[in-house]
Amino acid sequence: MRRISRLAICFLGISSAAFADPVTIFGVPMGEAFDLPQCAEEHPITVAANCWTYEFDPGLMPQSMNMRTLHFANPPALGHDITAFVDDGIVDIITIETASLDAQDSIMAQLKQKFGKPTHFAKVSAQNRMGAKFVADRAEWSTPQIFVRYDADASDGGMHEGTLDHGWIAIETQKKHIESEKAHDEYLKKQQQL
Repeated sequence: MRRISRLAICFLGISSAAFADPVTIFGVPMGEAFDLPQCAEEHPITVAANCWTYEFDPGLMPQSMNMRTLHFANPPALGHDITAFVDDGIVDIITIETASLDAQDSIMAQLKQKFGKPTHFAKVSAQNRMGAKFVADRAEWSTPQIFVRYDADASDGGMHEGTLDHGWIAIETQKKHIESEKAHDEYLKKQQQL
């Protein structure tokens, strides 16, 4: 009888982990079917109910993958310019642009409340165009379901170089994160061969 009880406990533990509820970001389940309705207007200023618009003309993106800007009836305080990457109808990535260094303590507190203690955390040096130096948070969370990366200073490249005007959060399913890391590694190997 004890053996059966132990097997039942083991099975229940595995099944509850295997069928855990998906992680949701602003009500959008990661790794699940994307089911928000499309907005009635192409560029809404406000919306009565949560909806989405295309980030880019869908004709310019591969058939299976598209980026959708999310619009909320009650916009989240965490950030703005929230984009869902939908691959074959499944939400794989959500990105959020945040306020920069002045909001990093509040953002870190919200992320810790949602995801717990970060797997990796660092304070990194940041500098604006005038030479003023600041300290920016960088954190990562890795769970069996998702991978989260937060960078309080996402202006370290491109047209935002040295502006320190925004931060960035990327939330990926573990499957997409592993695929992305593998593709990045392959890209680096090809660059080294050139």
